Amino acid sequence: MDKDFRNVKNLNDWFLKNKGSHDINIVTYNNELGIELNSDKKENDIILRCPKELTIDDSLLNNYDKVIEKKIFGIKIILFLIQESKKENSFFKEYIKSLPVDLSHLPPYWDKETLEIINDTFFYDDLKKLKKQIQKCYKFLKEEKNKKIKYKAFKYFLLIVKSRCFNFGEKDKNNFIILPMIDLFNHSVEPNCKIIFDEEQKSYNVILTKDCKKGEPLTITYGIRLANNILLTYGFFPEEYRFLYLKDKDNQYEHISSLEGENLKILYDKVLKFKKPIEEYDEEIKNVTNENKKNAYSIMLDEKKQILEAVSNFKLK
Repeated sequence: MDKDFRNVKNLNDWFLKNKGSHDINIVTYNNELGIELNSDKKENDIILRCPKELTIDDSLLNNYDKVIEKKIFGIKIILFLIQESKKENSFFKEYIKSLPVDLSHLPPYWDKETLEIINDTFFYDDLKKLKKQIQKCYKFLKEEKNKKIKYKAFKYFLLIVKSRCFNFGEKDKNNFIILPMIDLFNHSVEPNCKIIFDEEQKSYNVILTKDCKKGEPLTITYGIRLANNILLTYGFFPEEYRFLYLKDKDNQYEHISSLEGENLKILYDKVLKFKKPIEEYDEEIKNVTNENKKNAYSIMLDEKKQILEAVSNFKLK
């Protein structure tokens, strides 16, 4: 999800100039980027080709050992982007310049007033863990390899990579890769496009999964993920998969409806922290125009409803 559209035209020109091809238009929906089809197409038609040489993956930076790779998600891509962002003549200059400058829609950048809304939620616990992980990774990187990297740049590019990387690895192997132009496609649980790698052409292709008309919005799937994970990573809170899962004593995720013992007590503790009934938030939410606060209220109320329902069911048992 992008908030800075100034360099998308230059990105498109760079993409086409370097053997990329497509039949799409980049548009905006409510201040967000989106992709529409440029002409009528049939199912299985290729609507975009991204040559492998335009992609960014681990192979572009080989001077970091396996220890760091395992410790930090997508570290080679993060460091490569930081390195290239400082070069005036970088081949990937137009791609990097097209990245959103403003990441304030991502929860790690939310302001104090917004964070106050989710203060007593499990989502906030997850957010705090993510912030600590970023700080821990940065400290580890500085101690091990590079003392010149600034925290602000590291945090920015780490969150960029988390929200834009695709994984084309085998089942037990991660092969993180950034696919310029393809990373502009929005998410849907019922997408009309899919991505495949053409071994012969050495390109990542976007293919229609059904017949589509000119001007139709095009989407891919970011994977089957819980809504709170989507919000944490991409900065939007979808209606689908709003299920609350918690880790048990064995570090395994369980849906709250199956919790018992000490884990059940955690739910009761959360209920005791509820400051007021859910109904009293209705009027408050009507006046909210800020998108981050809307998302914060949505996840807070969604959690509370699920917790109250689960606790109620336990009492009935």
